Amino acid sequence: GVKKWFLKNKIQNVHELSWWEKASFKVNDMTIDIHAVPAQHFSGRGIFDRNMTSWCGFVAKFNCLDKNLSKNVYFSGDTGYNSKDFKLIGECFNKIDLSLIPIGAYHPRKFMKAVHINPKEAVKIHKDINSIFSIGMHWQTFNLSDEGPLQPPYDLFLALKEFKVNTDSFLAIDIGEYVNW
Repeated sequence: GVKKWFLKNKIQNVHELSWWEKASFKVNDMTIDIHAVPAQHFSGRGIFDRNMTSWCGFVAKFNCLDKNLSKNVYFSGDTGYNSKDFKLIGECFNKIDLSLIPIGAYHPRKFMKAVHINPKEAVKIHKDINSIFSIGMHWQTFNLSDEGPLQPPYDLFLALKEFKVNTDSFLAIDIGEYVNW
C-alpha cells in the first residue's frame, strides 16, 4: 500500500507484496526469494491513515545455484505475538537459519502487548519458526518504552533459561558488534 509514495518520489524499483506473496531476484550465481509474512502491528504515519496499508515481516531465501546451498533469513519487523501466524511461518519454511527478532520496547505491557513482543515472546517466536540462530533487535537504540536500556538482554537470558533454549542460539549483541553464522 505504499508503492504510490515511492513512485511519487521518483523511486521506481519497487516491489509491493502482501502476506504470503514473494518477489524473486537473480544475483550472479544466486537466486533470492523475498517472501512477505504476517506480523501483528498497525500502520500509519498521519492522522487519517491508520491501518490503511499492510505491515509484515520477511523471509529471504538465498539459493546458491553452483553449490546447491540454501539459507533462510527471517526479519520479523515490529510485531506483537500470536502463536497462529508464527507457527504457520515455521511450517511454511521448515527451518530458519538466521532470525532478527525484536526484544525491546515492551513496557508497559497494557499498551505495548498488541504491537511489540517482550523477550519471552521473542523466544516463543524463535521456537515457533524453527530458528537455528536468532539475534535480538529493537533495543538500546531509541528510548521508546519504560523498561531500562539493558533490561531486554537480561529478560531474554531468563526467557531462554525458562524455555530450556541454548543461550548461544539467541543473542542480544551490542550496536556495532557482529557475528558470523
